[in-house]
Amino acid sequence: MLPMMIGTVFSQEPGKVKLLANAGFSFPFQLAGEFYEAKFWKTGYNWGVGMGYTLSSNLSCVGYFDYSNFAFNDIEFKDVDFDGGSAQLISISGNLRGALFPTPSFVSPYLIAGIGYLNFSLKDITVTTSWERGSSRVEYSESAFLILLGTGFDVRISQRLDLFLEGKYNTGYTSITNVKYFQLKTGFNFYL
Repeated sequence: MLPMMIGTVFSQEPGKVKLLANAGFSFPFQLAGEFYEAKFWKTGYNWGVGMGYTLSSNLSCVGYFDYSNFAFNDIEFKDVDFDGGSAQLISISGNLRGALFPTPSFVSPYLIAGIGYLNFSLKDITVTTSWERGSSRVEYSESAFLILLGTGFDVRISQRLDLFLEGKYNTGYTSITNVKYFQLKTGFNFYL
């Protein structure tokens, strides 16, 4: 019975609901905490999952869960040495995604904008100074309001599957400095 129901669902036209998965690179512009400057961080990676709903031929809403990670750039100052650690950014957002052309084609460019929640945390950064014995660990965590703006394009593979490439600029409004980073990601949309 279940195989027949699944076959019936997948033999119909694609629906308005889609599942998304993606991975890519993240580029830091400014992070929060003591080490907010971009020079402290290496280019990182990201991955995410989401679910979308088509509102019209050129507008959809998309809910995303995204994870980005930046490794600490080991930097030495005159009397201070910084080692190890990472910055982790977890976001949950609601986005509106608008196609630039109302009729989908093989390649369909779009704009995307959203708001959400960001959790920013620094973990396991070791600080060693010449004037103190031993070293200390720096850890920091904060949650913030998030705004996202970006653009991308879908490439139609089949009736139910699109590949996409997307660039998105993220700003989290933390208490010390705003967290700013850019995500470049590729992934797929699977229409149910």
